[in-house]
Amino acid sequence: AMSCCNGEFCGGCLFELIDAVLKEKSTKNLQCPNQACPKRNNGKKIKRTDMRDICNAQNRKDLYNAYLDAATNDLLNAETNVKQCLTPGCEFRFTIAQGNPNGEITCGGCGKKYCTGCLHQH
Repeated sequence: AMSCCNGEFCGGCLFELIDAVLKEKSTKNLQCPNQACPKRNNGKKIKRTDMRDICNAQNRKDLYNAYLDAATNDLLNAETNVKQCLTPGCEFRFTIAQGNPNGEITCGGCGKKYCTGCLHQH
């Protein structure tokens, strides 16, 4: 049962919903499937503990790991000074120090250098 409304859902349907949302690599649209859920109507997402329990019950550690990756991605995207490397295929992120808008940063993943102001190579 979901902790937000005690709703019971078909495991297959719930996994389809979760899988579809996580393909976006974000948890922002991961809401309780119960249309009458008061937490859903307030824009709240499915809780981490519910996700863990749902995935453990069906032995879907892969799906829980995808959820954790998406939640981490959401956190990093919310940080204005954390930037994704622009090099195709590079997943590295770096932090741009406040007060250094015209500096240069070297990506720790691919080694390319970028301007801290515009994130392009000059």
